[in-house]
Amino acid sequence: GLAATVALLRRPDVFGAAAAFSPAFWFARDSVEALVAAAGPPRPGARLWMTSGAGERDARGAPGTGPTARAASTGSA
Repeated sequence: GLAATVALLRRPDVFGAAAAFSPAFWFARDSVEALVAAAGPPRPGARLWMTSGAGERDARGAPGTGPTARAASTGSA
């Protein structure tokens, strides 16, 4: 997921879409934030689909708390 996102941001002329399954943004947080800022506005038509599960962990190893994790833990979608 992290690599797909980086590819989309660095080479929008080659990659018009990316699917980021369980992206490890925590692994390279500062680098990803800088890359997003440097990329500027998204290319028209560019698409990024992201998903993660309830078993995801953050950089400290704590259970994930994102919307997907919350929905999975409460049984709502």
